[in-house]
Amino acid sequence: MTTPQRFRLGVRLMATALLCAVMGTAVAEPSATELAALVEQGRQMYVDGILPSGQPMTAVRSGFTVEGAQAACIACHRKSGLGAVEGDIQVPPITGQALHAGTKLKDRLIVTLDPKRGRAWNQSHPPYTDEALLKALTEGVHVTGRKMLGLMPIYPFTDRELKPLLAYLNQ
Repeated sequence: MTTPQRFRLGVRLMATALLCAVMGTAVAEPSATELAALVEQGRQMYVDGILPSGQPMTAVRSGFTVEGAQAACIACHRKSGLGAVEGDIQVPPITGQALHAGTKLKDRLIVTLDPKRGRAWNQSHPPYTDEALLKALTEGVHVTGRKMLGLMPIYPFTDRELKPLLAYLNQ
């Protein structure tokens, strides 16, 4: 994790702790060891299709059930998380920067998805919140409210299973 990524994570954790303190709820900040364990669990989900429980991930894609490596994020979004192009289908980037970036030009990520078109900006969208990302993964609904393509798997994730995946994408 780079220094700017650590700083952003620290700011997010401090903001959450402050909000909870104002609301009268105690929040324990994860230790570096706990955060590393979360990131590793998220990596296993993203790369191998393995849930924190050790069970294979399952999902429904275009009406068919897939599991394990076939349900892993890496299958479509690549190891880099920058997405891919297959024919007319563009798989968008899902790095923490791409998911949480604002709509301002300075927040957008340059990605090269199609060598025939050259460099291109990622598609602008409102930043994903944890709730919006859970809805995207469990219902196939984009942060803008539109339905995603049937190629996007629908996962039966819980909030608890999403936490490690978010930790991995954000690091």
